[in-house]
Amino acid sequence: MIGRNKGQGPFVSLGALVGVATLVIALGGCGSSSAIPVTTPSVSSTSTTSIPVATSPTTVPPTTIAATSFTPAAVIQASDSGGDSITTTMAFGPAEPIGSSNVDQAALGSCSVDTSRALVVAGEMHTVADSSLSISVTETLADSDWNDTTESFVMAYTNSLGTQCYQSNDNPEVTFTVSPTEYSTFDFWVILDGAITPDDLSPSPAALGMWDLKAPDVTLLGNEADNLAVYGPRIMNCGAEIGNAQTFLVPAGSVPAEIGGLNGESCVLATASNPGSG
Repeated sequence: MIGRNKGQGPFVSLGALVGVATLVIALGGCGSSSAIPVTTPSVSSTSTTSIPVATSPTTVPPTTIAATSFTPAAVIQASDSGGDSITTTMAFGPAEPIGSSNVDQAALGSCSVDTSRALVVAGEMHTVADSSLSISVTETLADSDWNDTTESFVMAYTNSLGTQCYQSNDNPEVTFTVSPTEYSTFDFWVILDGAITPDDLSPSPAALGMWDLKAPDVTLLGNEADNLAVYGPRIMNCGAEIGNAQTFLVPAGSVPAEIGGLNGESCVLATASNPGSG
């Protein structure tokens, strides 16, 4: 399962993000420009059906693009003892009714989703190698199980699988091959199943913030990353006061002060100086 590889493109490295609280980064849209509007220069694009090392990498590192309306929702940095390291940034669009979103609605047929009561959030992840060699990286998405909510995922694979829907407990994953001079981009959608109810036809930001995911798991070259730092305006650490901190990703709405089901333990935003560990 792979994303699509692109050449020189709009990617901000972790070093450019750390310590700059107001940094705005340009990330491409999810499927169509209506979900995440952005203006980018023309770049070359290739799609493959395996996981090869890039055959024609550019010689110029990814460049910073002029500011747009998006800041990173989450930044994930992973490294191993062998010196390999990557950075992923994630961005999300607004929570929308499925009928007005750009999600592949036909793919939803393989999931048990009541489309009349669900909202969808378009997401995109950009991944780049921070180390000197190309590397295969796998990232896994999952529901957190701490709240009484159910998320499904629509994953836009570019191999023979095409676009697929996965239930919350399926833990879908995507594998990239990235280099220091190329980034990989992957489009996905988070389905908030049951977000619309007879008593709440238009959920508030606070209500949407109750839908949380686990921080993505990361493997490098097939092995779990030795070091994982996760932070950003939609990443929170909860329960640290009981010595069992959990890291959550909130794709929509307002980030809550606590997570229900975790004994009401308080949460704080994960920052570059105080990141979560997945």
